[in-house]
Amino acid sequence: MNERVAIVHDGFADTPGGAAKVATALAAALDADLYAGRAGKPAWYEERVEREVTLYAERANSLPTMLRDAMVAYETGRLHLPEYDTVVTTGVPAKFYQPESRQLHHHYTHHPPLRYTEWLGRDKLTGLGNFRYLIRKPAMYADWIEMQRVRKILANSRTTRERIDRHYGLDATVVNPPIEYDDRPVLDTEHREDYFLSAGRLGERKRLETLIRAFARTDERLVLCGDGPLRKELTELTEETGANVEFRGFVPEEAVVETMRKAKGGVFIPVEEDFGMAIAECLCYGTPLVVTDEPNPKYMVDAENGHRVEPTVDAVAEAIKQFDPGAFDPNSIAASARQRYGADRFATEVREALREERTI
Repeated sequence: MNERVAIVHDGFADTPGGAAKVATALAAALDADLYAGRAGKPAWYEERVEREVTLYAERANSLPTMLRDAMVAYETGRLHLPEYDTVVTTGVPAKFYQPESRQLHHHYTHHPPLRYTEWLGRDKLTGLGNFRYLIRKPAMYADWIEMQRVRKILANSRTTRERIDRHYGLDATVVNPPIEYDDRPVLDTEHREDYFLSAGRLGERKRLETLIRAFARTDERLVLCGDGPLRKELTELTEETGANVEFRGFVPEEAVVETMRKAKGGVFIPVEEDFGMAIAECLCYGTPLVVTDEPNPKYMVDAENGHRVEPTVDAVAEAIKQFDPGAFDPNSIAASARQRYGADRFATEVREALREERTI
């Protein structure tokens, strides 16, 4: 008899990100039905999953972030899915799924919640800070307890595996997320355009202020693909410093891909990056990178595909000035990255990892 598998994913509020893409890839790899807590665009899942898609916590989308996650965790705990032999959850609230007595529960981890593992807002224990601390402390223990009940843990990166070991005291198998790329030829250096790229949400963890100040010290052009809460502040900083930065805002995925293919280089210096989807995507198109010499980017970039630097204005500016696209082979970079991050590789590794518990 064939194994029946379900994927339980916490979902997304507005725009699907890397976690949503992994959920659909898990459904494809395991021929599974997908249960998503919430979705700003439900059709996005339905277009990508061959089997059944069910939304089970739609009302959570109208709540503030902290309450939204709590609502999805609550609704996940209420899910009753006895018809499945195996349930694979992904997303922090999704691990609150309560398996049947003979059901295997595995979890794909993008990151342990950093607000639990690294800090609880202890530097602001006044007013609202006290309230947040009182909420996060018990939530941390609840999250810890639920992770202990998982049969098999998959981690999206070496960095996440290290955090799982440190916070939960558990071992995990690393399976990097799948990167989708088209089959067009990789562009040679001489056919690329004269700009650097950075793609992602315009938030504090991307160190974009450092990036803009660094480019202000060079004659190079930076293209930013993405939107977020810091756009106005970063635009004002660009005008103030005179940096040559183009803000393209949120653009369709096809346009981001084209920008990655044509860039002479990419620059990413995030804080405590869990994996680095944009980094892997650039590498799959043969684009060499400048990244922070910190986990997880430092595990993805070496002398063959880019440079690692300290995340300071001086270090990034110097790396940009000294960057020589001709020193890299785009075809070699792309071939190596596609082997390491491709979708077929992801499906194979997921099946092999879970087969150790029970044949799927």
